Amino acid sequence: MNLKTISRHDARQAGHATFYTGLPCRNAHITSRRVSNGVCVSCAEAWKASNKPHATRLMRAGSGKTKTRTIEVHVADETYELAADLKDRLKTLLGRPVSGSILHRSGLKLLANRLDNTIDARTAFELVA
Repeated sequence: MNLKTISRHDARQAGHATFYTGLPCRNAHITSRRVSNGVCVSCAEAWKASNKPHATRLMRAGSGKTKTRTIEVHVADETYELAADLKDRLKTLLGRPVSGSILHRSGLKLLANRLDNTIDARTAFELVA
């Protein structure tokens, strides 16, 4: 690997996403680092590979002055695939990427509108199943 050394400051000024010092990180990787936080790219990839799956989310349960506790929420793979497909469709339609919160909010609005049309329980179940 023949990378040109550049300081974080110079890389930021040039608009680069990474910079290279030629010095090892704390885990002895001699690779590029991210300008945004200075983290070694190899360390970031290793952390991502060893971290919990993307489908596992940690949430805080409780509100206000009550004690809160951390709970794990698992999202089905089918739900992630559906969300990814819808994001791609909306990106094609709108010409820009959309976030998961926009997808969630629009889905809730569509479901509420459909339920306002006084549908039966079977049809409602088919919408969410």
